[in-house]
Amino acid sequence: RGSGNGVFIDESTVDFENCLIANNSTTGGNSSWVKGGGVYSDDSDVNLVHCTVANNDRIGDSFDGPGVFFDGNGKTLNITSSIMYNPHPTAELYMAGGSLFVNYSNVRGGTPGTSNQDVVPEFIGAPDYHLQSISPCLEMADPSSLVLVDIENVIRPSSGATVSDMGCYQFCLPTSSSITEVACDSYLSPSGSYTWTSSNVYVDTILNAAGCDSVITIDLTINTVNAAVVQSDDATLEAVMVGAAYQWLDCDNSNVVIVGETAINYVPTTNGNYAVEVTVSGCTDTSACQSITNVGVDEMGNNSIAIYPNPTKNIINVNFGNIQGAVSYTITSIEGRIIEQKQNVTTNEISIDLSNEGVGVYLLKVENKTNVNVYKIVRQ
Repeated sequence: RGSGNGVFIDESTVDFENCLIANNSTTGGNSSWVKGGGVYSDDSDVNLVHCTVANNDRIGDSFDGPGVFFDGNGKTLNITSSIMYNPHPTAELYMAGGSLFVNYSNVRGGTPGTSNQDVVPEFIGAPDYHLQSISPCLEMADPSSLVLVDIENVIRPSSGATVSDMGCYQFCLPTSSSITEVACDSYLSPSGSYTWTSSNVYVDTILNAAGCDSVITIDLTINTVNAAVVQSDDATLEAVMVGAAYQWLDCDNSNVVIVGETAINYVPTTNGNYAVEVTVSGCTDTSACQSITNVGVDEMGNNSIAIYPNPTKNIINVNFGNIQGAVSYTITSIEGRIIEQKQNVTTNEISIDLSNEGVGVYLLKVENKTNVNVYKIVRQ
């Protein structure tokens, strides 16, 4: 298109700060209106501070000014702490009138002013106009510059420096660090861009205090809790996950803690709904509620067995009803310790003395030739 393919300014006062004007070109043969590949200004006051005007061109035109064509008509062009580096062989700046002041800037072909230079700026490479660490434009801007950040909000000047870099980009050296994290189920990365659900070593990038990239290596451990519960017999609930801490809950009473019930298994004393809270490595999850409906008098075959009183303080009575044949029974603690065991019992009723045992839950297993049942006994 015509003049000022990057920026066209007409009869205005314009201040540019931290601007990037790049990769533009004017075309159109030898027309006198095809001027200023990067910036064309007519009858305007223009200030360029910490700007990068690069890789702009003019095609098919004899006028100078691939970077800036300035028709000042008594106006002023100020360029400070900027880089003008465009490929056209003619002069970067063309002044058709007005006043030009250039200071602390890098202008291809050179220009009068304070602390200007004419060197290859050592960009990373089009279309990336960040400066490399070897750039001669580093720490060469106006020492009195009040521009405190660059176009990407990177702090000016760099840490340890007293003078900023020329152009719109402040050179920024990335930092790196490593952290070790432990999380339950999932972990949100420091940048907030990723959610990780498995243990691994990950890399994330955030901005550090200077506004530069901070590359973080995260050695992540994800702990998961299996809160599943199985019903191991008619009246015993057991958590699937071993080696954890357990707390059984009464679902019918707003998940209230069942005092003292912290083993991997639980035998309810009454019918109802129960859950377990499982904790491992600082992570906690709660199972779904499990329904128990067969606490109390049970059946062995077609014969009812009665256990009373239950709960008990000392003696528990077991009536085998009209079970045919001999019966064997074993009473154990919840941990599996055998308290009493008898084989081939033919009496209809027995008594078991728990007076020497602690308060807690005990399991009574009763079996004959055809059936095996387990009952929960509670000593108060």
